[in-house]
Amino acid sequence: MTILLLEPNYKNKYPPLGLMKIATFHKQLGDSVVFSKGENKLLSEQKWDRIYINSLFTFEWNATEKMIKFAYTLTKEKNIIYIGGIAATLIPDVIVASHSEINVVDGLLNSPGKLDLPNDEIIDSLPPDYSILDQIDYKYPTHDAYFTYATRGCGMNCSFCAVQKLEPQFIDYICVSDQVNNVKKQCGEKKNLMLMDNNVLKSPRLKDIIDDIIKLGFGKGEKYKNSTTGKTVKRYVDFNQGLDANFLTQEKAEQLSRIELNPVRIAFDHIQQQNKYEKAIRTCFDAGLRSFSNYLLYNTNDASWKGQSYGADTPEDLYNRLLFNVELCENLQKELNNRNIDEKVQIYSFPMRYIPLEDTKRGYIGTHWNKKILRAIQVFLTPTQGKGVSSHSFFKASFGQSLDEYLLAIYMPENILVRRGTYTPRKKDDQKTIEEKLDKSKFNSNLVTEWNQLYSLLRENRLWDNFIKVYVEDNTFSFNTLSEIQNPLEKAMYLYYIPVNKFNNNYQRLPENEKHFIRTYLKTNAKYLSELLKTD
Repeated sequence: MTILLLEPNYKNKYPPLGLMKIATFHKQLGDSVVFSKGENKLLSEQKWDRIYINSLFTFEWNATEKMIKFAYTLTKEKNIIYIGGIAATLIPDVIVASHSEINVVDGLLNSPGKLDLPNDEIIDSLPPDYSILDQIDYKYPTHDAYFTYATRGCGMNCSFCAVQKLEPQFIDYICVSDQVNNVKKQCGEKKNLMLMDNNVLKSPRLKDIIDDIIKLGFGKGEKYKNSTTGKTVKRYVDFNQGLDANFLTQEKAEQLSRIELNPVRIAFDHIQQQNKYEKAIRTCFDAGLRSFSNYLLYNTNDASWKGQSYGADTPEDLYNRLLFNVELCENLQKELNNRNIDEKVQIYSFPMRYIPLEDTKRGYIGTHWNKKILRAIQVFLTPTQGKGVSSHSFFKASFGQSLDEYLLAIYMPENILVRRGTYTPRKKDDQKTIEEKLDKSKFNSNLVTEWNQLYSLLRENRLWDNFIKVYVEDNTFSFNTLSEIQNPLEKAMYLYYIPVNKFNNNYQRLPENEKHFIRTYLKTNAKYLSELLKTD
């Protein structure tokens, strides 16, 4: 048969293991397999016997549906199209409602018959076919790794988590050696070991799992020689889905310290977990582990997970958790320094916006959050480029020197928010670059000061709280709203919130009375804002 594997054109860190295992299965049958990420019109030149589509998170539904519609252009027989993965498992009814003729495969391919083929076996147990990744230009950040499982499932039934539907049964041991050796035989050696377990510490066979990993060459200090470059580098083990603090003991931490684990991922999903989280970090630290990473869930509603109930989080909670992490990292580093141990401690924090399991968009707003605050968090995190918050200096510069400063910053206009901070010359900057950036930094500082002065006036006149609630929280700023504002202070403040490009593209369409107000205010009270906004 001719087999086409399709992955929607979203950005993702990990290659599609389900499609890779299906590729192995069909190649064992002697079938021809082609893989494409995104829509490639050249695929229509061939007749396909089967088309498989991978789905990721439900909020990527638009990209997934676009791929389904593209698959329709490749065949007149929609019943040869199969879709599986996370979204297919969580929202099958949504898919069936719009695409009733295709086949929806839910859950894992861990039982015969899921693909309606005579030779259908337990495909989930097959090694993934890495060679199909060479057919596309897209490079997954973690492509040079063995992707394996030492356990399946979780069993904690957290209300916000998809694992209870994706992997409802907890399996406490799967031989890692068999999986890695099969991949090595089929596709060659890989640098790192990526374990996708959802709760490996729950397994009573953790020592067996660690023993397997060490036998494969991933023990503490193990290195890898790249066959292409000839360079020898450290290789890493990553339990990428995280380690559950509820099951972390000193004995288990010592087992983890036997392998080249980097980083240790322990979630800090709620401020009420702080003591348990700190204990888990310190337990691993005492066992000799130094590199840590954690997700901080935010924008939540009331929920239950890991056997406890938690109230909806607040913006203040996020700030306090981030601050706790940078201070914890500094304290642990001081402990090493005081003991004359020349090692570095790192704790990377990744704020992760909560989206309900069945939402097909990213627009969910938690109980204590709003659109403006959520956008501000995105702006704060932009400089990290996905690398996480780690240094105290960056945290203070981006999120604020204090909680009060942070609570003001989250309501600042984006025009102001992105201009906070000062420029520090770097060694590679030439004199011209330094002078230009210093001038720009001075302008930005003056603009922020100008806004702060107007903010103080609104506070003095008890207008700020109402202004935020009525005009800012929805993060939608328009000239229509500007025209509706009667109070001159509020009207002036609103000018700072309208995006510069939107203002400059639409100013000439305003009624003359509005233009007169704007010109007058900019000329008499807003020297620096006037340099950004184009008026006549």
